[in-house]
Amino acid sequence: MQELIRSVPLISPLGDPELTALPAAQQASTTWLGAPTDNLLLADHLVAARQPLDDAVAAVRSQAAQLLADREDQWAPLALKLRDWTSAQKLAGENSAKVTELTSALTWLKNNAAQLRNQRLAPLVDRARHIWATLRQESNVGLDAIRLEGEATRRRVELDAEVDGVKAGAFGVMSQGELHALALALFLPRAAAPESPFRFIVLDDPIQAMDPSKVEGFVTVLQELAVDRQVIVLSHDDRLSAAVHRPGIKAQIFEVTRGTGSTVAIKDAFHPSSRYLDDAFAFAKDVNIPAEAKNRVIPGLCRMGLETTAHEVFSARSYSAGLSRDAVEDSWDDASTLRQRLALALHADKSAPIESWLKAAPRRSVAFGICNGGVHRGTTEMDTDDVNAVRTAVKDLRASLK
Repeated sequence: MQELIRSVPLISPLGDPELTALPAAQQASTTWLGAPTDNLLLADHLVAARQPLDDAVAAVRSQAAQLLADREDQWAPLALKLRDWTSAQKLAGENSAKVTELTSALTWLKNNAAQLRNQRLAPLVDRARHIWATLRQESNVGLDAIRLEGEATRRRVELDAEVDGVKAGAFGVMSQGELHALALALFLPRAAAPESPFRFIVLDDPIQAMDPSKVEGFVTVLQELAVDRQVIVLSHDDRLSAAVHRPGIKAQIFEVTRGTGSTVAIKDAFHPSSRYLDDAFAFAKDVNIPAEAKNRVIPGLCRMGLETTAHEVFSARSYSAGLSRDAVEDSWDDASTLRQRLALALHADKSAPIESWLKAAPRRSVAFGICNGGVHRGTTEMDTDDVNAVRTAVKDLRASLK
């Protein structure tokens, strides 16, 4: 019997504070093993100690099972992550050689990123320098190198320039107009790149702050771009429309006006003289305007229409002959009378006679009289037929370019 009693081991402490049923089981185990040697006392001991021992062990077993289940729930997600990490670590070990090679390639790429970017930029740089050379006209600032520097969020464009052959930073030596021209030189190559899906370019007021010579260069650039795409330019500056009237330039000019209620009206305005003559015709046709007002206003409008056409013709012929814009404008300003300006348009000489041209068609002399003497002394009985005479003279003068 004693051997049977000693077959139950003494429950030892596990040191787990969460197993609160363990001390009672330890005590029950100690009591069970402390059986007396007397047979009668032993029988009483077994009856008294067995049930408390069974209950204490069952309580420990139940509590331990619950603690094990709780800890399993906590450990299971970590075990899955650990399994995944172990698999990834094993895979990384198998591919360590490739990782080393990729790291080396990435290091090389970072070290040579600027050079690679500038190689891709090279075609655009050449185009930008060509556009700048066309735009700058009389500027002594030449564009040298265009580079992309930096990386990540510190990327920037570095521009080198030459001023009279001396190298300098571009931004520090350029005027506002030159900076606008430079911005166009950088933008247009990207917009007109062969890989661009758009076959048009829209520019909003691009000639602001440009001097007149750069406007001429800008028109040349537009003419090159328009060979294989549509170019739309919005501008309030009359210098652009004036520059477009050079011969050989195919363009359309529209005047856009916004009236009451934001009603937009669009009309052809390629020839500014038409606007003056349209206004004069409307004046002559309006029965509510006093005759005295008509006789004073209409000749002035007619003269502006004729002089504008003369300027168009003279400028076109002068530019075709290779004269500079300054030379053209100086010659025009030096001609102070209508006769001299017509002589410039017809013969490029303000002193040349124009009588043969006036007499070649009867309405030309009538138009000249209205636009010349009529402006100074006024006329009598101005009507639409007089305006049409000037319109015919304008048409004939424009036709002399062909």
